[in-house]
Amino acid sequence: MKFEQEIIFEKYTNRVLVNEGGAAGHMLHPFDLPDVTSGHTLIDKFKETVRILDDVGGSIKIDGTNVSFKLVTGENGVKQFALDRGSMSELDVNGVTIEKLPERFLPQGGAPHGMVAAGRTLLTIMNQSLPYISDELRKLGLWEDPTKFINAEFVQGTTNVVEYDKDFLAFHGINQFLEKHNRQGELVRPGLEREQIVDPVTGQVKLEKGGSKAVPYSQEALDQLAEQVKPIAKNYNFEIITKATVKKKGHPNFNTPLSQNVSIKISDKEEETDPKTGKTRVITNEEVITQPLRKWLDGAVNPRDYMLTTQGGRKERAVGKTNYLDVIDSVKTGKPLNKMYIEQDIEPAINGAMIYHATKELGNELLKHYTSVLGDANTHEGIVVPTSPPYKITGEFIIQGMQSKFRQAAQADEDDQSAPGVNFGKGYQNVNAQSANYSASSKDPGGTPYTRYPGPGKGTYLQ
Repeated sequence: MKFEQEIIFEKYTNRVLVNEGGAAGHMLHPFDLPDVTSGHTLIDKFKETVRILDDVGGSIKIDGTNVSFKLVTGENGVKQFALDRGSMSELDVNGVTIEKLPERFLPQGGAPHGMVAAGRTLLTIMNQSLPYISDELRKLGLWEDPTKFINAEFVQGTTNVVEYDKDFLAFHGINQFLEKHNRQGELVRPGLEREQIVDPVTGQVKLEKGGSKAVPYSQEALDQLAEQVKPIAKNYNFEIITKATVKKKGHPNFNTPLSQNVSIKISDKEEETDPKTGKTRVITNEEVITQPLRKWLDGAVNPRDYMLTTQGGRKERAVGKTNYLDVIDSVKTGKPLNKMYIEQDIEPAINGAMIYHATKELGNELLKHYTSVLGDANTHEGIVVPTSPPYKITGEFIIQGMQSKFRQAAQADEDDQSAPGVNFGKGYQNVNAQSANYSASSKDPGGTPYTRYPGPGKGTYLQ
């Protein structure tokens, strides 16, 4: 079987994304990166990651609720803070002030949305802090420009998976919305003009994607703002942080996970009986392959965005959790791969599962050797690696459920989140953060013309 990778990715600059989800969209795993095309390059990426963390640093990936807030001026000239989820609706564009939270996050007949309570707490803290932070807001470019916003993380108790020992707001950096036009070409959301980007593979000129992007800012001003907000936040039992840099406490030994045996059941023994002679013959022999993870990765092509076809005609991502669990548990469940997928998709299913498994196991090995002011890295969602593009090392977290109370309350609201992720610090961020605001819906009448998966690394797995 012959395989080929077609890599298409956007231009990135040397800036860093620290968060995802909510308004932040989704950050890349190592296997999503354009240069991770095989099992060997995946291993190399983890070795490179250690060097990057040693030389440049990294940050704990906070498992909270991404919130984007800005300063708006009312008709009476009074300034106040407002949320903005990045959609094209007037509510978001004009700013969701504290009195408008129920209108934005409580759709008719819907369950209470966690963002109402989170937004009320955040906006109350920030509005009460406003008299003390005007200088910092001016330095950060927020005082007279509502297209710029603070990208933050709201953490209260148990979030998605991680249970923190304190409630806090993490101020990560300054972003600015990009211009959005409706299908009639009318400007709906003001902001930065989208840059023209040349695709390094095809040479095609495209407009940059995403709902917003990071802009240069003063880390000192952001830190000063956080210090001024801390006394107010304390009244609501919240702390304020701006970064959680990781520190090394040991050296990862990737040989350990790579040497572990992995067993996969390819097929069951199948026989058929000739109705005329009554003789039985073997059609398929039972095949279970057991070998070290390193051996599985030898020659494995990364089936990046390849969609597998099941025996029932369903589509599954080759490098995805469902396929991974089906393949890795095939011996335990007794269900062989030839009963799961069509014949030509067995190999990409194995490759995808092993790439996924290696990402988890190598990630576990790396995370247990780093810590931070928020605790050890393996007790959090992971580490964000400050490269272009940035990516996350999550270890076991890659297969853990994301059961946030916010997501349980209103799953559909995830379709209207388009601001990018947050800054790593010192003004650095990914300038081409991806949009997560997909299309017009009843929850987001504005919508956006971008596709649901506009990711920076897309591949075609050809046979």
